[in-house]
Amino acid sequence: MINMLSITRITKHLDLIAVIVASIIGLALHALGIIPEAYLISLLLLLLSLLAIHEISHSVKYDVAHETIMRIENKLTCPPSEIELIKPPDLLTLSQEFALRNQGEEWWFNICADMFRSQDLFDRLLKPSIQSQKSSKIVFVLKHSMKDAWEKDIQPKIEKCKGKEKIQPPLWRDIEENIAFRMIDVSSEKEVKEAFLTVWGEPFMMEHRVEKEETRMPRHVLYVRSHSELIPRLKDIFMRYKLMRE
Repeated sequence: MINMLSITRITKHLDLIAVIVASIIGLALHALGIIPEAYLISLLLLLLSLLAIHEISHSVKYDVAHETIMRIENKLTCPPSEIELIKPPDLLTLSQEFALRNQGEEWWFNICADMFRSQDLFDRLLKPSIQSQKSSKIVFVLKHSMKDAWEKDIQPKIEKCKGKEKIQPPLWRDIEENIAFRMIDVSSEKEVKEAFLTVWGEPFMMEHRVEKEETRMPRHVLYVRSHSELIPRLKDIFMRYKLMRE
């Protein structure tokens, strides 16, 4: 076992050993008068350069290994973030991906339904949920002020979609909270929910013009992960308004 360990350590430093051996041979040849002093100096400078390169390469390898170890350590010691900020450039793309992750019911609470007057926003935000085979039911809890837009502009769009029966009749409520959220089931086997959460007003909402009318849609959204303490609270808010008498 000792011999094997010794051999392993030696093979890891063959380049360094070669430099040392070459230096000794050069000095011996100079002492015997075989090579002149000028050649010896050139040889020693070359060997010193090789030795410096050897040390630098080992130092770089150490730094890279150290950084890799630190990254792994950070992932192991730092728990995944409960909340992630979604910025405007990524909002529509991530919203479509969010819809396709749903494994059951999808809840919409206090959103500005006027934004669905835009066919493009309807196609990108709501239609993927309606047509997804994994979505079983889509429930809206909305303010009474959204009723006209829903019946006039949004319901006709829904009627053209495959899977329209998933949309339940909206629940019209007097909502006091100034938040809006979209919540999905991320597991079909047990209740595990995630949500897109936003706040009415700046800087989270922005005005959006649809057919000469001003509507509001999210600018920044908070992606609330399933292990966040906010999930049970948002669920309680939704269920309280859902079970409330009209």
